[in-house]
Amino acid sequence: MSITSPLGRGYTERMPLVLVLDTSASMGYPAQAPRIAELNTALRDWFRDAAADPALRERLEVAIVTFDSEVRLLRLTGSSEPGAFSFVENVTPPELCATGLTSMLAAMDAAMRLAIGRTAELTAAGIPSRRPLVWLVTDGAPSDADGQPVPDGEVAAAAARLRDLAEETADGPGCLCYAIGVGGADMTTLSALVPGPAIPLHDFSYRRILGVVTESTVRQGAGPATGEYERTRQLADRARRLRALGDEIG
Repeated sequence: MSITSPLGRGYTERMPLVLVLDTSASMGYPAQAPRIAELNTALRDWFRDAAADPALRERLEVAIVTFDSEVRLLRLTGSSEPGAFSFVENVTPPELCATGLTSMLAAMDAAMRLAIGRTAELTAAGIPSRRPLVWLVTDGAPSDADGQPVPDGEVAAAAARLRDLAEETADGPGCLCYAIGVGGADMTTLSALVPGPAIPLHDFSYRRILGVVTESTVRQGAGPATGEYERTRQLADRARRLRALGDEIG
């Protein structure tokens, strides 16, 4: 899995972000308004809005990992140059399809290694960067190769590996890792799996969800991970309150 992407933007501080998106069969529901269709629309709008923001256009690097029965690292530009990360203004938003099982554990492992590798690459090139962020968006829970729920012991073992990957070390700052649960997501499993908060946003549009992701990226500070996780939890709580207020007024 190559992490290389162009470094020619100079020495502007980078903000690496990995979106880990559920494309399993359940994302094709409900039939009258499939979640996958809403997610595709939200991604197009989000990339357009980010590309129009001068600060994000110069700094935000995005990679997308999807998971169903397989884990895929998407190519986000039409370039023949290999690479996982792209500046938002160069991205051709993908058209995602819903099919298959839920290989969530393998996807999270791949995404976190991708994020950490990107930081190491930027550091080696002398380019400053913020701690990378990994955001999981799912409507379910991890399944095995037969479509059965992954046993709790395997989830716990995977969670321990992910937490180890996320930790700051002498060689790097680690990464910040979050999960958003929509639809029928298993919030108990998500809370056990990710180092950061698992946030239920069942009644949010995907565009609002991506707005929370963007805000967490822009507002990230240099403090300990615990402080950053709490800050993002507060962002999500504020977004929920604003949504509820809007529903009351509207």
